[in-house]
Amino acid sequence: MSDVILSFDEVTVQFGGVRACDAISGQVERGSLFALIGPNGAGKTTLVNAISGVYKPLAGSRVDFHPDGKATENLLGYRPYQISRLGVARTFQNLGLFMGENVLTNLLMGRYVHEHTRLMEGGLFTRRAVKRELAARAAIERVVDLLDLREVRREPVGDLPYGVQKRIEFGRVLAMEPELLMLDEPMAGMSVDEKQAMIRYIYAAQAELDMTVFLIEHDMGVVMSIADHVMVLDFGQKIAEGTPAAMQQDKRVVAAYLGTELAADGR
Repeated sequence: MSDVILSFDEVTVQFGGVRACDAISGQVERGSLFALIGPNGAGKTTLVNAISGVYKPLAGSRVDFHPDGKATENLLGYRPYQISRLGVARTFQNLGLFMGENVLTNLLMGRYVHEHTRLMEGGLFTRRAVKRELAARAAIERVVDLLDLREVRREPVGDLPYGVQKRIEFGRVLAMEPELLMLDEPMAGMSVDEKQAMIRYIYAAQAELDMTVFLIEHDMGVVMSIADHVMVLDFGQKIAEGTPAAMQQDKRVVAAYLGTELAADGR
């Protein structure tokens, strides 16, 4: 278990009579890039929402986070902001940026999980408050350099291209300094060049910030080229998992993406 940073067992999420996730289990190895794939409506985001505290799974589900050097935490029962403070950060499919604010201000929003300065200390700008402010600024500048945002750091986010906005969204969660980073379609709507750049930034963040990445992504070319381990969902159930090469050859995975008839015809 020392090499596992996240484990989830029998995770079940139900909406009315529909089971969006049906007893899904798996493990994410520390330092890896774990990819969760499947057709639209397969239950990918629902699973991530259950892990990150947005949805409450049914009884019998379990989600354990194994932070480095600390006791295991059962994430069920925690609220999303509490899970963030434990070291699990995530992005959503839609941008969550403040478009009228500049890049630095948006990145600073990610530091809220580390903010413990009391109101009086902040108002008087005490020595302790100054130290925390300097530490936050230093962390932000590290993200700015890592993601090549220095030229636009003072620009309003709303004036920047979509691909850069997605990079800023990525930077905001990097500023939280998580051990486990969950990315929900971070390359959606990007051009080929923008996707290639984002792949480089994800690799750089993993290497320099010592993170594990849990990725949802529809671009199969991207997933198969960067993932260490792939889990495939379809209609709320896990149908396969393994290496990218094995998933490309798995008939159940091909059928889920192309349809049973096409898969049978070999087309």
